[in-house]
Amino acid sequence: MNMVNFGLPNLSGYGFYLSIGAYATVSLIFYYYPNLLHRKKILKEHNFVVVSHRGGSGEHKENTVSAFEHSERIGTDVIELDCHITKDGQVVVSHDNNLLRLCGVNKLISETNYDELPDLLEEQGDDIFMQKSADSLSRTVSSSLISNSIQRRSQEDCKKPHKIPLLEDIFKNFPNTPINLDVKLNNDNLIQKVSEMVAKYKRENITVWGSFNEKVTKKLFKLNPNVGIYFSSAGCAKLLFLMISGLLPFFRFKETHLEIIMPNRILKNRRLIPRGYIALMILIKTFFIRKSFVEHLKKRGILVYYWVLNEEEEFKHAIEIGVNGIITDYPSRLIHYLRDNKHVHSHIVRPNKN
Repeated sequence: MNMVNFGLPNLSGYGFYLSIGAYATVSLIFYYYPNLLHRKKILKEHNFVVVSHRGGSGEHKENTVSAFEHSERIGTDVIELDCHITKDGQVVVSHDNNLLRLCGVNKLISETNYDELPDLLEEQGDDIFMQKSADSLSRTVSSSLISNSIQRRSQEDCKKPHKIPLLEDIFKNFPNTPINLDVKLNNDNLIQKVSEMVAKYKRENITVWGSFNEKVTKKLFKLNPNVGIYFSSAGCAKLLFLMISGLLPFFRFKETHLEIIMPNRILKNRRLIPRGYIALMILIKTFFIRKSFVEHLKKRGILVYYWVLNEEEEFKHAIEIGVNGIITDYPSRLIHYLRDNKHVHSHIVRPNKN
């Protein structure tokens, strides 16, 4: 993240207030017209993508081949998945390192050889990103919570035995499918192997990767700057500071995507949420969930995805703001919504799969 250099005069008294006013004016001008400072990046022909969160975890068992096949079959544009590394160095697709929720065994993937990994449970508990009821919210906060109409996961899918898949097998079985890849741990072997596989299967142009961990994000970018990368948690915090201070237009970023929680539903149930978390959600809603902010980033070639949205009112709100993608547990629901509301969202152009 580099700042565009400007020299400021040494002013005092009324000059101080004049300089503040001048700064605010210049900041606003470059906020609404960022290409006066930054070269406009070439954007793709489409302007919106449907992203299946963990393959569509509300419709199939998360992060499994059957979930990814289902996402492909219904016409999802991008599959979002997570990866860890086993004790014997195999990169696997899983959100959790601990196997308790997924497999009923209190062991870590990082301390288990791949061949020793147990099958996934038929019925898995919800984690903090998948809980969908007010009861679960009282225990922990979620991005997919408090949904009033929850589709049951496929009963047929629940009865099938599933093994945690290898990332390489996903790359082999879905060679042309864009993937949004979350590297969960700051493990150099994991990071190196993911980078090598992305290059081996020539996926640089159809992969976006990153991590909540800023150290992982920096390592990924250093290994292959040609792969799209999203802001880490620390990167989002910097964005928030720059937005509040008016400095946003004057900084350059390596990141190509911003993937941010849309906190509207969480804030409707704020009595169940810790105060510090409420304050963060209010800041995100105030400064990130706004059309001008999304437009600013889009003009600079940074694509914006909101997560995890599961209800039609959320889809509508996000699309009206102008996001480039919605990450959802229910891709079928989002795809049906888009088809049924073409007349409302006529500006949307999704990728051509032909």
